[in-house]
Amino acid sequence: MSGPTRECDLDLHEKLVLWRRRLTLSRADAARALKVTPWQVAEAERNRAELGVDVPWTGDRALRDHERCIIYRRRAGVTQARVASDLGVTRVWVNRMERGSEKCCDLLWYWEQ
Repeated sequence: MSGPTRECDLDLHEKLVLWRRRLTLSRADAARALKVTPWQVAEAERNRAELGVDVPWTGDRALRDHERCIIYRRRAGVTQARVASDLGVTRVWVNRMERGSEKCCDLLWYWEQ
């Protein structure tokens, strides 16, 4: 499976998720920064509503491996628990790989095999 490698490969809702995660912002903090409500951020991240503002993407526009894994999972519409079950690991481990606090080689293999 060929996946996203740069910010330009992402939809707006995906950019929003990664922007917020890169800055370790809660939805409430992101909402304050974007001058919208936390509900609007949540709905935009789920691709259920338009945010109405541009995501202020900053820094490296290349996606990191763990960020690609997040996008793969979200596009597939599966939970971390499902991926964990398929890999034979815990959901917490998948979460740690998606956060980049653990190597995500297994996740990349899972999505790109």
